[in-house]
Amino acid sequence: MDIGLGAGLSDSDILRIAAGPAACADRYERALLQASDEIFRDKCIAPATWALLAEKYEESLLIEIMILIGHYEMIAGFLNSSGIVLEPALEEKLAGFNERVREIAQES
Repeated sequence: MDIGLGAGLSDSDILRIAAGPAACADRYERALLQASDEIFRDKCIAPATWALLAEKYEESLLIEIMILIGHYEMIAGFLNSSGIVLEPALEEKLAGFNERVREIAQES
């Protein structure tokens, strides 16, 4: 969440991404999320997903995408397993995000 907000994603963007590939209207964004799911689940991007991504991204960027997905998977595993406590500023930012998400849900 913090990284996404820092990169310019909106709360709505983060919620849509969290909903998974089917929530994405853009086929390449959907393929990126699908690739993430496939690497997590199967440790491999399916040929059809790879082919779709290859329509838009050159090989060097495809490699970077795979490494980035793996990096964030590793970081998530470390943070979930280590018991590291969030810094107060990040905890406050997360609480603000959660409050905004609750407001969005109530409006729906």
